[in-house]
Amino acid sequence: MIKIAITGSYGKTSVKNFLKELLNIKYKVLSTPESYNTPMGIAKTVNGLDISHQVFIAEMGARRVGDIKKLMKIIEPDIVVILFDSVMFFNDEKLKAAALIFLTLLGIFIFVILQS
Repeated sequence: MIKIAITGSYGKTSVKNFLKELLNIKYKVLSTPESYNTPMGIAKTVNGLDISHQVFIAEMGARRVGDIKKLMKIIEPDIVVILFDSVMFFNDEKLKAAALIFLTLLGIFIFVILQS
């Protein structure tokens, strides 16, 4: 199973929904519903995974320090997508911390720059 985590300053739900629709063409996909992007919401969704699912897409929110680290342990993603406004990224300590965690744990991640 391929596990994809999506986080960032804004656009998470839209990107998750778009990616799910795109991947559903070929794969059986489970994604976190609506804006279930907290450790509790994601854990509930993970419990719904079964062997028929080929892709899992999780939207990750960072409301508190340490949330992203907890979510990374729950999801154990193969791919991480970080959405950010280029100006906001360099002024947002949570996003910089998230990028460091992803780089440390995965060695690779994808940045998507959104225009304000």
